Amino acid sequence: INLLIAILLLNGCENKEFNIEANKEYEDVSDKIEDAILYEIKNKKLNAISISIVKDQKILLAKGYGYENKATKRLADANTIYRVGSVSKLFTDMAIMLKQENGEINIDDPINNYIPEFVPNNPYDTPITLRQLMSHRSGLLREPRIGNYFDNQNTSLKETVKSINASTLIYEPETKIKYSNAAIAVAGYVLEKIDNQPYVEIMQKNILNTLSMKNSSFAPNIKINKRLAKATMWSYDGRSFDAPTFQLGMIPAGSLYASVTDLSNFLMMIFNNGKINNKQFINEKTLKAMLEPQYSTNRKFGYGIGFRLSEHNDFLKIGHGGAIYGYSTQLSAIPEIKTGIIVSSSVDLTNSIT
Repeated sequence: INLLIAILLLNGCENKEFNIEANKEYEDVSDKIEDAILYEIKNKKLNAISISIVKDQKILLAKGYGYENKATKRLADANTIYRVGSVSKLFTDMAIMLKQENGEINIDDPINNYIPEFVPNNPYDTPITLRQLMSHRSGLLREPRIGNYFDNQNTSLKETVKSINASTLIYEPETKIKYSNAAIAVAGYVLEKIDNQPYVEIMQKNILNTLSMKNSSFAPNIKINKRLAKATMWSYDGRSFDAPTFQLGMIPAGSLYASVTDLSNFLMMIFNNGKINNKQFINEKTLKAMLEPQYSTNRKFGYGIGFRLSEHNDFLKIGHGGAIYGYSTQLSAIPEIKTGIIVSSSVDLTNSIT
């Protein structure tokens, strides 16, 4: 009886205005997912979870649960905005690939062709390239010296990239996968150098707006803050506190704000061979290349360009997770059957749940 009451109460914490309910064909799936989400919210005292399930060019289900803002009793819904952390990398890398399509860059050229001042100590004969940076094969350290995950000084992207010069490559480029936020910061800085514009503006104009991601941005603004889920962090000794809101210097690696419905547009573009709103956003051949394993013959392991590659029931699964102060997100898709899912939470270290 107590569990039933809790579920009824949580069902009352659902903002139906912006939600998309599953049709009869998917009611059984929807019910199972809802049961799981309600259990996690109750069991782990979560604030909010939003979910979207995409099938080809349609959103089958998009809903929010719990509170977007507990203080104001604002309910979460499908348009609640979250900081989606490293999911940002997919957008940065796609912006780079669009530059390659246009002939503005070659991702296999030495990175010094675009950033001559980028000179970390490289004791190997292999130069760093954009392809290596985007597939985590550059050998760079994980975090830049400043502007990193733990730096709250609002450092610029330029200064963040400059700070990497004081480091030495950990591995020879191309030889091993080493996940690196610093690498994607460098890739994003290439965009700034080529366009002579701030990264945030480049991404808003050329990527987010074109994908009709109307509730997304790489920097907070009035619109974002109005719908941003209030996030909390916790400690092992039982404390809970508001998540910090400072901006990272490594913006391209983890600073995207987005709703699950906006991220659904990104998946639908992928399922439509690079088209969005009846226009070719990215060439089909370029998109296919991003989903191929880099420096490996194992199709279902490691990284493509940006995308994490894995296997699910013999299918190739692509996607990326994201974690940033108080937020956890997972975006996953199976291109072969044009099915994808995005889940976001507003409590720290909940990636195993999402």
